[in-house]
Amino acid sequence: MTTAVRERVPAPALFVLGGLSMYVGAALAVGLFDVLSPTAVALLRLLGAAAVLLA
Repeated sequence: MTTAVRERVPAPALFVLGGLSMYVGAALAVGLFDVLSPTAVALLRLLGAAAVLLA
């Protein structure tokens, strides 16, 4: 995101989006526990978070 884009997004919206991403990620992880081990699910969540941070 460029600086100009960050200045246009209000802080409360970023707060809500952050909370939604946490709950959606947790909900997807619960569904994956039937298919993958908890360690693999945790690794996938960490890799996803790293990808978002690097984007």
